[in-house]
Amino acid sequence: MLFSQEDVVRILNERYECAWESVRPVPKVTIDFGDGRTLERTLFGNVATYVTLADGRVIDVVPGLVDPVEYQRRLEAAERLHSRVAGMLHGQDGPFEPDPALLAAAEDFVRAYHADVAMWEPPNPKAKLAELEQAQMRADLSKTRVEQPIKDWLRRLHVERLRQAELDGRRHEPDGSGAEGPADHLLEDTAYNVRVRYPQVRALLAGSPRLATPAELTTRLFREVLDVDLDDPYLGLAPYVLGGEAGRH
Repeated sequence: MLFSQEDVVRILNERYECAWESVRPVPKVTIDFGDGRTLERTLFGNVATYVTLADGRVIDVVPGLVDPVEYQRRLEAAERLHSRVAGMLHGQDGPFEPDPALLAAAEDFVRAYHADVAMWEPPNPKAKLAELEQAQMRADLSKTRVEQPIKDWLRRLHVERLRQAELDGRRHEPDGSGAEGPADHLLEDTAYNVRVRYPQVRALLAGSPRLATPAELTTRLFREVLDVDLDDPYLGLAPYVLGGEAGRH
């Protein structure tokens, strides 16, 4: 849905050198309704966009999926950051080790950028985001601890179904009937990522002693920001499907 948007594709193709990597096989869940019907969907899928220098050092990350307008805003902010850092390296942004003094200054700047709240750009001003956040908070308060894991699991399946339907070309828009469509869910994801995951990413990058590569950041990023432990074969679902403690192998 996000990466098929024309404006997003144009920015990525014209201003970035893009590469895609899958960090683990996509987990799937099958529900057997007992009458011969089954439903199979992917589970716990997530994505992160790393913005790097030419040598692969990460200077910014967009965690999770956000709506196209917010994604473009983040890409443009990252592009400005890249221009500043590349300028500090005086043209030494390339597939080789830059001058240590210049690199140290650039690393200090990137850490300061992510640590200084005043340098953060405000999120895309959409009233719908705040409304969805408040609605989700009210819903969370009414759910019991027993029901929550099951409802969260089924809700993820529902979101994935809607996203896949849009990828297949069957776009669903809110029709005023009260039913939710992919646009609503994407706005909800955007609200959560802006409010919760952006600060987590900033803290992670501000606390890094040096500019790391995606390979060096991925495990921590997925575990601490995206809530997916890549080292856990059950992705935290063991207590619900096997019984026992989280992370049980």
